Amino acid sequence: MQNYSFEKDFQACVLQYPGLKSIKRNNIVYVNGFLNVINPETQKGYVTYNIEMEIPKNFPFAFPTVYEIGGKFPKNDPDNFHTNKNGDLCLDVEASEVLKTKQGLSLLRFITSELIPNLSWRYCVLYEIPFDRKEYKHGTPGIFEFYKKFLNENNIDFLLKTINSFLNSSTVPRKKTCFCNLSGTRLFKHCHKRKADCLYQIGKIQVSKDYNRMDSFIKNQESKAQNDYNSFYRGHIKH
Repeated sequence: MQNYSFEKDFQACVLQYPGLKSIKRNNIVYVNGFLNVINPETQKGYVTYNIEMEIPKNFPFAFPTVYEIGGKFPKNDPDNFHTNKNGDLCLDVEASEVLKTKQGLSLLRFITSELIPNLSWRYCVLYEIPFDRKEYKHGTPGIFEFYKKFLNENNIDFLLKTINSFLNSSTVPRKKTCFCNLSGTRLFKHCHKRKADCLYQIGKIQVSKDYNRMDSFIKNQESKAQNDYNSFYRGHIKH
């Protein structure tokens, strides 16, 4: 996005969303005010949201940090309402944000295509209204969902091996049979390496961060399952 101007972007945004204003605090730009969103229950009328957006230094190549400050959504139910520890709204998986902002994402487009649909989804969850929008799960399970979809790979073991081969090219020799064993004698370079190469779009920094989270999550799940089994076994031995 060449010659980007936040001032021009914001002016275009206010024409469509006049309830917003831009302020600066401690050299950080904030956009706050209200958004009127069509009521997803009645498909007419509006639901008004009071929001504050913290604009990052690298905007428009990153999502703003968004807070709903009107108290419309519970903050103590992160799994259902996708809120982060500091109270901001979890709008997407980080790797997905990287892809969406790679060429720059204007504030107007962010509000229209990302924030408003997400607010409508939250309203539907709150009032148990059917909705079509598919959201990734909150936290690490959502990261798994994203990479499964992005790489078209549902096998968790193959998924992690594919990502690991991207992060460390020596993990699987290119001229060896692919680790999946689903392609007969097909070489890795003609099989899962093609999927691994797709990860260059996201970049090694983000992929490495996500891989570590997923790997830790799996190990914690395995440890918990082992502890549960040991407790169950010891309980039955006593009886």
